Amino acid sequence: MFVVTSQGSAHGRFQRAIERRNLRAAEMAARELGWLPLESAMALCALLAEKANPQFDAAAVRWLGRFALERSPSLVESAAVLAALSHLPDDRAVDVLRAALRRR
Repeated sequence: MFVVTSQGSAHGRFQRAIERRNLRAAEMAARELGWLPLESAMALCALLAEKANPQFDAAAVRWLGRFALERSPSLVESAAVLAALSHLPDDRAVDVLRAALRRR
């Protein structure tokens, strides 16, 4: 079911929350969506790291598992992605993760 409120769709609210660095709003919108594409889940992980949220480690490990299952990366690429996750929220780490997501 697709629901649009006066605040827009849950996806739109999620995107705005990420752009505004509003972790609480991003988490609420993500829960409403129920499932996030890898790119959006990575953005949420980066925001969790930026806010030093204790949920970051578990979220990063879940994201890495999804990345491995959905993208079937090589061992070398997996190691690079793991290293980038461990350096979040550094902008260079985000760039490495985005590049990994662009590779098919």
